Amino acid sequence: LWLCLTGGEPLIRDDFLEIYTYAKNLGFLVSIFTNGQLIDEEIIGYLTRYPPFSIEITLNGITKDTYESITHALGSFETIMEIIPRLVKKRLPLIIKTNGLKQNKDEILKIKAYSDNLLSKGNFKFDSFIHPRLNGSKEPCEYRLSAEEILDVELSDEDMVKQRDREFCKTPQLKRDKEFIYQCNSWLTEFFINPYGRVEFCYLSDDFSTDLRTTCFKEWFYGLTPRLTL
Repeated sequence: LWLCLTGGEPLIRDDFLEIYTYAKNLGFLVSIFTNGQLIDEEIIGYLTRYPPFSIEITLNGITKDTYESITHALGSFETIMEIIPRLVKKRLPLIIKTNGLKQNKDEILKIKAYSDNLLSKGNFKFDSFIHPRLNGSKEPCEYRLSAEEILDVELSDEDMVKQRDREFCKTPQLKRDKEFIYQCNSWLTEFFINPYGRVEFCYLSDDFSTDLRTTCFKEWFYGLTPRLTL
């Protein structure tokens, strides 16, 4: 089974390595999604000895002004630009990814070029999805790129065209009639456990979620899934 440790920021937990080790010992293929800011020598050394399947670092700017306009953290650009080469030097399985935002739209292809040069092609990901907050606030949507801006970026790079086709244009979709309880297909391949111990079919919705502190996973999965697939 695949397991992604993400957040928020997973490395903010003091017991991150304990959780990571427990998952590795269970045989999971572990991916880590992180902004990279809290990666230190201890973590690098540990992950070098017990490497994950992948480490995906979000790099939303290739200049200090752009990157820190998004992180709102002085010195964060120097930190990440020092950490990424250290991970490469240790030959850890690194992927660099970028969110398409109003602030960084002119740097997206430059970030990809940096990734291609440092890691070789195939280790860069671009994501244009910006979702409302879970409390319903649409404030994050103010930073979305328009459809035209996204296409301008994607169509100007052959690799990004292939990524888009692979993820959105050539992926078979399961069609359901409207009477199905759950229209989203995400439950076919994945589920999510939030920081409060609730297991969900989608990180954007708590519909059909269950508190794993009071209900075992097996009871939730085998009790609920048949209702969604009938």
